[in-house]
Amino acid sequence: MRKLILIDMVSLDGLYEGPGEGFATIDWHMVDDRWNEKSVETLDNSGTILFGRRTYEGFRGFWPTQSGSIADRINAKDKAVVSKSLAQAGWANARVLRGDLRSEVEALKAETGKQIIIYGSGRVGQSLTDLGLIDEYHLAIAPVVVGTGTPLFKAEAPRLQMKLNSVEALPNGVLYASYSPAL
Repeated sequence: MRKLILIDMVSLDGLYEGPGEGFATIDWHMVDDRWNEKSVETLDNSGTILFGRRTYEGFRGFWPTQSGSIADRINAKDKAVVSKSLAQAGWANARVLRGDLRSEVEALKAETGKQIIIYGSGRVGQSLTDLGLIDEYHLAIAPVVVGTGTPLFKAEAPRLQMKLNSVEALPNGVLYASYSPAL
């Protein structure tokens, strides 16, 4: 069974996106060389990227026109998008998951290969948290208070006791922490 790992940058006040539209919702993200190195490492250790539709459309609109170590890996990677509205994936190595979320993700986890990662995709992440299907949470905690926006964990989320697996302080002040649900 493949691991499902949610990766999100969050603010000190627990938000994964701020107010606004498009890039403005994440203009507070703090990306540096070490973040990019971690992205390459993560992609090299992953078999599939799982997306919600909005994040997928943002990635699909950006990454295919880019090149370099991160872009080349994302573009070549197996991708799955959770969507009832997309008629087709429209990106190389991508498929649309239209059925029951639990069944679709359990089937994805049962495939052979490396781990599955979720970048962003907050609503899908919240739903998968509710279903107990996320094996690890990798949170990049940015030293910023956004004030208003969308929380990573919704108010009615189930209580999760977490175990800290690792933490790394990046040179820009971001703390990259890996947690697993404590069983």
